[in-house]
Amino acid sequence: MTRNEISEFEALQGQMESLHQELSTLVKKNPSGLLNKFKLGLINSLLTRSNALLRDEGKPFKGFTEFESDTLPSNSDVLLVVGQYLSALEKLRADNIYKEYDTWYWYFTDAQGKKRDQSTKETAPPKNISER
Repeated sequence: MTRNEISEFEALQGQMESLHQELSTLVKKNPSGLLNKFKLGLINSLLTRSNALLRDEGKPFKGFTEFESDTLPSNSDVLLVVGQYLSALEKLRADNIYKEYDTWYWYFTDAQGKKRDQSTKETAPPKNISER
């Protein structure tokens, strides 16, 4: 991942985690309730950004890019999809970090994706994925 992709990833993962928490609260109150168009637009925006980082090979659902705005999805449907995207994003992160002693760091690539350098940009250990 390039430095810009890592920066985008970190912002996006935080937003997706926050969204997942908020959706979990909505699902507890009303699992079959429908999202409104405003919230759906925000969610689709995050999904579009996620798809760009994950590329076709990393997407959790082949052929899925975003929710249709004509058919509003239920809270539980969106929670399910966001949870799968969070897992896919975490896999992407786990594939692009390394451990040196007790600290985890990002790998960097150049803009062409050819050069893979170790960096000094720290990150957290992988979540729910066995240590590498």
